[in-house]
Amino acid sequence: MTLPRRFLNDPAVERLLDAALREDRGHGDVTSRLTIPRGTQAVARLEAREAGVLAGGPGLALGFGRLDKKIRILGLKPEGQRFRKGE
Repeated sequence: MTLPRRFLNDPAVERLLDAALREDRGHGDVTSRLTIPRGTQAVARLEAREAGVLAGGPGLALGFGRLDKKIRILGLKPEGQRFRKGE
């Protein structure tokens, strides 16, 4: 199952996501601001601790996209697809 595109472009969903991000981020991470030079780029890998079924992938992509337009998510399985531990 995939989320309808209209869900991802729904202004109510965008407002909810923005409110959640504001609450989680607060004033930011002071230690990171002081120790990581501005403009630093990083790579991350999300890995499953156990087997499961992907749920919320489009929301994950939308949320990270709201944090930084340059963030790219590669290799995301389709919504509802099973995955193994370590994937």
